[in-house]
Amino acid sequence: MVKKTIKALKQRLWENNDVIEVYKGNGEVGFVTCTFYEGLVEEAIHQFEQKHTYVMPKDYREFLKETNGCRLFESTIEEKSIVLYSLEDLEGQCSEGCMIIGTLNDKEVLLRREEASEHSVIIKSKYEPVEQAVNLHMTFEQWFDRLIMSQGNLFWTWSVQLIPVRIKRFQ
Repeated sequence: MVKKTIKALKQRLWENNDVIEVYKGNGEVGFVTCTFYEGLVEEAIHQFEQKHTYVMPKDYREFLKETNGCRLFESTIEEKSIVLYSLEDLEGQCSEGCMIIGTLNDKEVLLRREEASEHSVIIKSKYEPVEQAVNLHMTFEQWFDRLIMSQGNLFWTWSVQLIPVRIKRFQ
């Protein structure tokens, strides 16, 4: 799924001369670009895992094979962008409990360090300890797909308000 998500976004960029129009929320529309890097071979990922005694989840490995890091939804007007680190940038980002895989403005994106099937994405402020991080309870694949669908908006911060709806039944 990660591969298909990246391919679809690259196609959209290619069709629009590397610039796409996105809805940013609050009635604002902007033009952004994305930068992808050359993917990695399995051996490079395996060497990193051995060095750091860290088993990466399958979906995150797929991401690194497609693009060794990326910059998403960059605007020439705003300094805000989403950066997912390359394997080289991950060198200093491994800790006992998690690995920082990128940044979103003043937030950090982390993968919990558990059994491979249980990896989940957590988000925290750059200025807070990991203990105050928010566990999104989703895989990297789910998080990445929703991040692209939401056009870089921080979808996990959206509140859900229940609105009473009358349902008219068809007879």
